[in-house]
Amino acid sequence: MIKMIFNLSSSKIAQVFPLSRYFLFFLLLSLPYVVVSQPRMVIPNDKVTKLKIIVINNQIFLPVKFNETPMLLLLDTGVTNLTLFGNKIEAENELKNIEKVRVNGIGQGSSFDALKSDDNHLEFDNGVAIENITAYIIDDINFNLSDYIGVTVNGIIGYEFFKDYPIEIDYVRETIYIYNNSNKFNRKIKRAKELPFRFINRKPYAFVSLYSEKVTEESLMLLDLGFGDSVILFSENLANTFDEQISIQSYLGSGLLGEINGEIQRIKSLSISDFNIKYPIISIPDRESIKNFTIPPYIKGLIGGGIFHRFNIFMDYSNSKFYLKRNRQFKEPFNVNMSGLSIKHVGSKWKKEAISVPIGFSKDKDNNFSVSHAIQYNLKLLPIYVVFGVRQDSPAYEAGIRDKDVIVSINGRNVSNYSLDEVYGILKSKDAKRIRMRVERDGEVYNYQFHLKDPIPYTKP
Repeated sequence: MIKMIFNLSSSKIAQVFPLSRYFLFFLLLSLPYVVVSQPRMVIPNDKVTKLKIIVINNQIFLPVKFNETPMLLLLDTGVTNLTLFGNKIEAENELKNIEKVRVNGIGQGSSFDALKSDDNHLEFDNGVAIENITAYIIDDINFNLSDYIGVTVNGIIGYEFFKDYPIEIDYVRETIYIYNNSNKFNRKIKRAKELPFRFINRKPYAFVSLYSEKVTEESLMLLDLGFGDSVILFSENLANTFDEQISIQSYLGSGLLGEINGEIQRIKSLSISDFNIKYPIISIPDRESIKNFTIPPYIKGLIGGGIFHRFNIFMDYSNSKFYLKRNRQFKEPFNVNMSGLSIKHVGSKWKKEAISVPIGFSKDKDNNFSVSHAIQYNLKLLPIYVVFGVRQDSPAYEAGIRDKDVIVSINGRNVSNYSLDEVYGILKSKDAKRIRMRVERDGEVYNYQFHLKDPIPYTKP
């Protein structure tokens, strides 16, 4: 069911593997951009309208109402159409003009059925809405996004959000500004640097330079705000290889056709517009994992939120303008999971907590007061985190942690007190940091400890 249940204050239930792990699924969808009536964003007459956003692992999520049903959407420049996940949505939202369509991924064996519905209403905060929007509703996808994110994400919106008005994305303040006044927008971009870009199939691409000690690769890259990591490169489309630094085999994510594996490593730097960013992490899917997909040769890779969250971003699609202004996150290091563990959220459990509640007061003959208490019980819903992969030769693997272990505690603290973001913050925190982890396996509890170790340090020649 596509109805969303979430609480902004409970965003501690965050993701371990960002939605970017499904980048191939959304990048390679070829939904036709055909609508009965052109969708148009409606905003108040104010010069600037603010929208609060939720930023999880460098990705932007928007609370919305779709035909009055509350939802949470990923904001993604890498998609064109509003795409929703789940079944029974047609009954809940009284959709109009429904028809079944066959959606084809680029590649073999990746087509599936979807519903297409026109003339829908999408409502944001502060009077912002998109009228007459076409939605594609996808069922029977063989993965559950909530396992990897921890909150129910109901869909993705892209081009139709950006096309009508200039906007600014402020990752630090978790706010989007929509400008109804070109003069005000032009004043805001005076200190920003322009990133020349072009549209291909209503998606923004720009040239980005990648540097190692020996190689420079200037590549046309998709500017993909829905991708939470930093850089994905498609090796078969590159003129050069980046093989000077240590790389490790790693699980990169899942797509329609199964798991995606590949390599991760650091490179010397990346230049985007006038900005040089040192030691970013790149991911390179192996050819076997994506053999059933045909990657267009002009796509060298993707630049995602791991880069973009270091900037305020200004976009004016109608005038083909894209600007960057560095923010206080610009110099943040590119941290990597040093444990070797892949973890996901697999549901929740109820925990019964006893609390003492005062129920009365009494006074003895010496006028001393005492308070009488009663025990009450609260039920608390706690997340469950499970290991679904352990990289061989990693610190966690050498310690003895294995696939399907249920994590009980980290460094003496019950893991249910952490979000998945916080768990990964610990596992990325510091080289040589000691980790004590308690896990449950087949009804037995085991205690392990290991020290974090950066598997891909950058080594200067």
